[in-house]
Amino acid sequence: MKSITDEQGNALLEGVAFAAVAFGLVLNLGLNLFQMQEKALELQGLARNVMRVHLIHPEEALGSLVARWQALSPSWRDQELKFDLSCDSSCPANSVVWLHLEGSDLKASSFGVPSD
Repeated sequence: MKSITDEQGNALLEGVAFAAVAFGLVLNLGLNLFQMQEKALELQGLARNVMRVHLIHPEEALGSLVARWQALSPSWRDQELKFDLSCDSSCPANSVVWLHLEGSDLKASSFGVPSD
């Protein structure tokens, strides 16, 4: 009878153990990737919503718009977000305006054309 301290291994037991550990690592990696993708999509939605409201109500401060939409986001509610609004060099009429959001090593951009 084999004992636990025996130097000879059991190939079936080792194979099952290796498969279980490998499956656990792959499952963990997949869940982490899913969470990262969820945060990226949510940040992109934030950028689109803030840009849409900014184009409809340009008199509202961009910082308050970002804070309002960020408070509604489960993933970004407690995170720090950096935002930047940019356009062409002199911002002529009917030029494209870009909103860039950045947080937790993720970036999202949205654009729009303000009406006169």
